[in-house]
Amino acid sequence: MNKGRLEAFSDGVLAIIITIMILEMKAPTGTTLSSLSKEWPLFIGYVLSYAFVGIYWINHHRILVKANCINGRVLWANLFWMFCISFIPFTTAWAAETDFAKIPSVIYSFNVWMSTISYHLLAYSVLSSNHENCTFHGVMFMNRRNMFTFVLYTFAIVIAYITPLFAYAIHFINAIIWILPNMQEVDAQE
Repeated sequence: MNKGRLEAFSDGVLAIIITIMILEMKAPTGTTLSSLSKEWPLFIGYVLSYAFVGIYWINHHRILVKANCINGRVLWANLFWMFCISFIPFTTAWAAETDFAKIPSVIYSFNVWMSTISYHLLAYSVLSSNHENCTFHGVMFMNRRNMFTFVLYTFAIVIAYITPLFAYAIHFINAIIWILPNMQEVDAQE
């Protein structure tokens, strides 16, 4: 299969995910800042989930740009990753609309964790299908940053049941861990 087709399909799914998330945000009915402040959970949930989708989109591009071979294993791994990430609008809305209650926060954290697991399966599938491309190892698989954020995501699932807001702080830390180095890498390439 042409990798351009896989990229276009994945980009379309991610665009729909972001669109669904923004459609979940409703304008406040009041005209004061206090009526806007009541919507803070939806805003925080949207910003966090938007960051996650953006991070995945950037890293998805990075692995596919170096791939020469897209086989059935890569296609199925990509579909599984998109299946997991497609729940983000639902879990984001549920957690935000319940003011980050315990169970919705655990489910949101589990959704982010599964999205990460499925993305690593995708990365491994691309790597194993393109093993002749030596530059892959440094770009994508289980480096220290990946392992550290995986541990944090796992911890967030547990801590969400005890203190949900602390779990979201962990998610924000994970987002920053991925956003800052990505910005520096882009600057270095220009």
